[in-house]
Amino acid sequence: MGERLTPELRFPGFKGEWERQRFGDAGEFYNGLSGKDRGSFINGNKKYIQYLNIFANTFIDTDFTEYGHVSIDEGENQNRVEYGDILFTQSSETMDEVGMTSVYMGDEEEVYLNSFSFGYRFSKAGQ
Repeated sequence: MGERLTPELRFPGFKGEWERQRFGDAGEFYNGLSGKDRGSFINGNKKYIQYLNIFANTFIDTDFTEYGHVSIDEGENQNRVEYGDILFTQSSETMDEVGMTSVYMGDEEEVYLNSFSFGYRFSKAGQ
């Protein structure tokens, strides 16, 4: 741990050494949709980000239109995706496709994450 963590590349406003921090100390992980069956994805009333959209896009921004739709009842406990969340694929048929990431930069008020992925949200203090 005696190794200095001063990067060669400098960003405006940042000086000195990097600080090591665990993901779990800077924010929290959350799950995608849970408790859904095949019928939940027919004529759904809410938008969700599909697995392949995370796989194929580094960023999902305001121009993104390829949302899936899922039925979510009022008061149902599901995790919403928020601006700046990092989205991860968590399963695949091949190991090379696990852990692909995308950052949600969209402005949808209510959007969810598919069942085969998980998200990470930085806490306000960790940003």
